[in-house]
Amino acid sequence: MSKTFRLLFLIPALALAFPTTLIAGDEEDVEDLLELAKKGDKNAIELYYSALSGAKTAEDKALKIPARTIEVPYGKVTLEGGWLIPVQPKEIKDKDNPKGVEVPDREFISAVYLGEGRFEFDAPTETERWSMNFGLADLHPAKKYSDLDGVDVAIDGGMVIYFEGKWRELFLEGTEEADLDKKTAEAAKKLWKARGDLWQGDMARLNTLDTLTGETHDGLTLDVQQKDLKGVPALTYIIDPLETDHEQVALAVVRRYALNRDSTNWWLLSQWFHPDDAEGLSERELGYKRLELPFDVHHYDMDMTVFRDGDAGFWGMKVKGELDMSFIEPTNTLMFAMMSYGENEWDPSKSFDEVKLSGSNRVIVSDVTDGDGNPLEFMHNGHVLTIKLPRVYEKDEKLSIGFKYEGLFIMTIKQPPPQTSLTDSRNFDGVDIINFRVPNDYPWFPQNQSHKDSYTFEWTLRLPKPMIAATSGTLLGMVEEGKYNVHSIKETTPVTFPAMLFGRFGVKENNPDYDAGEYKIRLYTHPGFEKDAQSFLDEAQGVIAFYEAMFGPYPFDELDIAQMPIGIGYAQAPAGLVQMDGATYISKTDLVNLWNADDTMLDIRDNFVPHEIAHEWWGHKAGWGSSRDQWVSETFAEYAAALYIEYREARKSGDPEDTKGYEDRKRRWGIDGRRGHTYDRTGPVWVGNRTRSRRTSTIYARGPLILDMVRQNFGKEAVIKVMYTWCELAGKNDGKVVTEDFQYVLEQALPGVGFEEFMKMYIKGNEPLPDDPKINKADKLGKAKY
Repeated sequence: MSKTFRLLFLIPALALAFPTTLIAGDEEDVEDLLELAKKGDKNAIELYYSALSGAKTAEDKALKIPARTIEVPYGKVTLEGGWLIPVQPKEIKDKDNPKGVEVPDREFISAVYLGEGRFEFDAPTETERWSMNFGLADLHPAKKYSDLDGVDVAIDGGMVIYFEGKWRELFLEGTEEADLDKKTAEAAKKLWKARGDLWQGDMARLNTLDTLTGETHDGLTLDVQQKDLKGVPALTYIIDPLETDHEQVALAVVRRYALNRDSTNWWLLSQWFHPDDAEGLSERELGYKRLELPFDVHHYDMDMTVFRDGDAGFWGMKVKGELDMSFIEPTNTLMFAMMSYGENEWDPSKSFDEVKLSGSNRVIVSDVTDGDGNPLEFMHNGHVLTIKLPRVYEKDEKLSIGFKYEGLFIMTIKQPPPQTSLTDSRNFDGVDIINFRVPNDYPWFPQNQSHKDSYTFEWTLRLPKPMIAATSGTLLGMVEEGKYNVHSIKETTPVTFPAMLFGRFGVKENNPDYDAGEYKIRLYTHPGFEKDAQSFLDEAQGVIAFYEAMFGPYPFDELDIAQMPIGIGYAQAPAGLVQMDGATYISKTDLVNLWNADDTMLDIRDNFVPHEIAHEWWGHKAGWGSSRDQWVSETFAEYAAALYIEYREARKSGDPEDTKGYEDRKRRWGIDGRRGHTYDRTGPVWVGNRTRSRRTSTIYARGPLILDMVRQNFGKEAVIKVMYTWCELAGKNDGKVVTEDFQYVLEQALPGVGFEEFMKMYIKGNEPLPDDPKINKADKLGKAKY
């Protein structure tokens, strides 16, 4: 299984994906020691935001709200009348602002509604109808499946409202000040304490942005208490103007699962464009609207030094960098995705929450400047770096931003010992293995809030001896400077997902024939695992050559392949770098004798190597447009791996018509493996990661079986032509394509055949895959336009 492209880079703008946790309690309770130490040092942005995010209910300013119905996109909220208790920003005291920084006036951006009423929501599309019903069934395990067109629930006592722009005006219209009785006041406090921290930080960030830019975004969140839907403590309806994929309207469920308030699970039931944004646009135009970015980063220069903190025992990094960018729309404010902390210890004895809450992996941004070195005001929290610019920059203007940060965010992954007593593990050289890597699942340097932006880079990386690194980019050289091994790395092909992994590696590299179109490949292994290195290099070169013949040139100059510990159970493929479970590098004999391996582990090399190398085409050369399109990366990489295994096994057998390798791989997608053909184990591939427990079956199995339908109807060469056409289209669109282009690609590769119903049933729907798939060749031909 590959975890190559997770959605973390969407998190900062997706309130649903990672709610900012800001506890609405006493001031001394909510600020950690680091924040207390910084008190007197906050700028106007930080003071403004902290006042909003630390808000409390103001029972003395309660409002009577009359009965009313407010229409919202895809639904409505009906209030029978009751109380609206404002949640007032906290006062900025002199001790918090000793320098007397001028802070803009603040008004409340949230309130508690106490009263009865109803909330209604209709699924905006058939795909989102499936997603909503799947989520509701998942929340209530006793239900096999939900079959609703929407939700219609009674408001159970009240809800928390977060509003900005026109929504604030609508909810406050007709309200009147009135005295609040003690019982109602206590109910308001209780509801705010239970749910208020979930979304206040996100609305505070939106309001802060509005204050900085002088614009007004119409943001709304309704956290509705209800009992009609089992397993759902509250329904959350959101209009998020900062949503990365521009699908602003969402319905979700967030519930806590542990006593510490940071522990939450969330279900995104439905998400779609605001009707005003979608009006008059085709599905393909909406697909490309998801690609729109506020600015474009072109290049990064970063100087990075890795260190170990002797007190905490964690590994960290100090970074000084500069990025070159241009503006796509006028603004005086930048919002970058930038981790606030990272996962820095892979240790079964410690939970991630324990490490996070300890503060040991906090990332501290110390300096942000413009290209001339002038300091810029900034705020860094909630995985977002907000920067105030000295003026409005117009479209196409260029700017350089300098930055400095450090933190103990390097993830440490330790090798477990062998599981058998047949061999004395103390005498085995391969036991003591530790990998270190940047947290690929977090934005570990400031960047656009998505995987849509492509950029080049130059890195200087200092690692304590004797460690060396496998990285994205081309290794220009490595020299020793004192106690460091200093790597110089450069990438001239724009990438979206660079990474690095380091440790006590030995390196085996090929001697490529560049005139013959070969590439430099380096294999990084830990001590004791070198003996099979040459066969690994040979296979990697063969896989690249096969894919080049099918899909066009390899997109980078080099490929680094790095060993991770045995038993980690996954692989990743950042740009020009493949990192895989250590079992991939070990002979089957040693896996059985030392690790008591089962059939799954014995097959791990076949499962991972061709799949992960395929990601250099499917995920990098042909990237995806948005989270809707990420399925193509895994589906096409898995299908490409099947084509390679088919070719390799046919060569072994000497029979060019031998399809056993392909059929064995296909069996993994079907009933013997991930059950991709089974309706109750999959979802629409277009939903992708939001299929939660069905994600693996959906994008790694159902997706390849959909391509197999094309093969069964039109032959293997037809599928290869479809995949090649997809790559060619990506090359014309800066490496990005969207799901809505798939119909166009199919109809270009297979002239005379229509695929509109095919897209509706199998890509955007979860129609069961037939045992004898027949594609209707007369299906609405010519509907796909480019």
